[in-house]
Amino acid sequence: MVLCPSLLKDDWQKLDIRVGKIIEVEDYPEARKPAYNLLKPTLKTNSKIN
Repeated sequence: MVLCPSLLKDDWQKLDIRVGKIIEVEDYPEARKPAYNLLKPTLKTNSKIN
């Protein structure tokens, strides 16, 4: 199954995909283009990710 035949491995590695839970959204009027501040809960743990 090929979803996007024009996407090469190098292109795929350039992507920055993040997942999280947004708990609040605020307008960001100081931005040059319309934008929002997305507030998310912080991860509090003693674990170390290597």
